[in-house]
Amino acid sequence: MLKERVSILEDQLDPPHSWRQKIIDLVDPKFVKYNRPLLLSVVVGAISIVMVVVIFIAVHSAKRDHTSVTCSISKTFPQYVGNMWEQGTMIDKQKGMIEKLVQKGSGSSSSSSSSSSSSSSGERNCFSLNNPNTSYYGLPDNGVRCDDPDHKDEEGKIWTTGHLHFCISKEVVISQAAAGRSMDCTSASSPYCWQYSPPTSPNTGAGMNIVIQQENCYPPDVVFEKISLCPGVENTYNVYSVAQGQGVSGVTAIKTSSDFHKLTCPAMFADTARIPWRMDYMLDFKICTHRSWVERNTFGQSFGLTLAYAMYAEIAVGVVVITLMTSTGLVKKNISQLKQEHAR
Repeated sequence: MLKERVSILEDQLDPPHSWRQKIIDLVDPKFVKYNRPLLLSVVVGAISIVMVVVIFIAVHSAKRDHTSVTCSISKTFPQYVGNMWEQGTMIDKQKGMIEKLVQKGSGSSSSSSSSSSSSSSGERNCFSLNNPNTSYYGLPDNGVRCDDPDHKDEEGKIWTTGHLHFCISKEVVISQAAAGRSMDCTSASSPYCWQYSPPTSPNTGAGMNIVIQQENCYPPDVVFEKISLCPGVENTYNVYSVAQGQGVSGVTAIKTSSDFHKLTCPAMFADTARIPWRMDYMLDFKICTHRSWVERNTFGQSFGLTLAYAMYAEIAVGVVVITLMTSTGLVKKNISQLKQEHAR
């Protein structure tokens, strides 16, 4: 009897095919159990819509910061044989590896201390250069940032850190075929002097004599305009002195020797033929490329996440609204109302 009266009351309040019933069904069909289902549906629906809009805005405007670091590391000990000018070219090419190892950026750098250079294509080397001597190039992180062409639409930045150390690791060795050649050692100011006097015997015929000399020598000052000795080599550098009849160890001792000009590596014979040197180097570098970018959700991704959260938001809103409205008496369950009328 009671169930029939409840069913009759529900049909009277909300006919099954009325627009009011459609609104209720759209929000939650279970709201018909309350005496004011339309009010409950409108309040819950309106708040849910606001919550969905807020969630969409929050999801779409959210951003995720990303960073990455990739490094190229190498330590080798190359050896090169060539005259002084050829050695200089080789040194320049090795030190120029920085330009080849760094990743290119674009746009203007974000720091006034940038030592970067740009090309006609707009590419830019993004690093701050610290060059305390002719052999060491430090790339500290001093805030130099350039636009990353791989993340143009994601506020991408790129910069480079690390170092490149290219230095002389051992004594320079003269390797000359001396036959019928001479050097000018008449004075200390002679530009290309060497302590050994090559033989003057012919290099052809019965009396031929070709002497292969391989001796340590100390590089002239022009070499140190491009490169330095590796750490520790300055103390162990050894050159044999004919005048002293012994080896001289250490750069200080070599430079203070009375025959220092004869211990210096000669670049040419007196006939201007260039003399090859054998030079041992150390090449040590670590070049790290840093990237940072911001990732945001697309419209489709934000919409999908919003739909996923919307169901939970509607449930939470429904629970809160029903609790508040029933506790204040604005809404009652129909069964409660019927019980009160039946008690009368």
